[in-house]
This record gives sequence, C-alpha cells and structure tokens, in this order.
Amino acid sequence: MTTPAGLPYFRWEFQGTAEDGTLIRIVVDIFDAGTHKEILQYTRPLNDGEELDEQVEEAIDTLRFEE
Repeated sequence: MTTPAGLPYFRWEFQGTAEDGTLIRIVVDIFDAGTHKEILQYTRPLNDGEELDEQVEEAIDTLRFEE
C-alpha cells in the first residue's frame, strides 16, 4: 500500500477481545521510509467508533519523513 504522497506502508488488521470481554478491532500500520520506520497502532470497539478509521486515514496522508 502507499499513501497519496507515495510512502509505502503495510497494514495489519485483526480482531481481539479486551479484558472486559469487549470485542475490539486493532489496526497496525507500518511505514518504511528508508532509514526511518514508524508504527502506528490504534484499537477501538469492533462495532463502534468507525469515524476513527477515517481520521486515522486522514492523518496518514499527512506523514512526511525527512533526513
């Protein structure tokens, strides 16, 4: 996958169960920009907070790496 700015990244999405029994969605984005590596992870309830997904996507589009 690549961002609109051309940054390559890998996304891993999976489901799990929180300690209180809530089903959760976990998303891990791993960015590789040469000598820089960045990991972005967020977790939300499985059936709630979908607006967070869009906010994270918008934030990813703003990533810039400089040497």
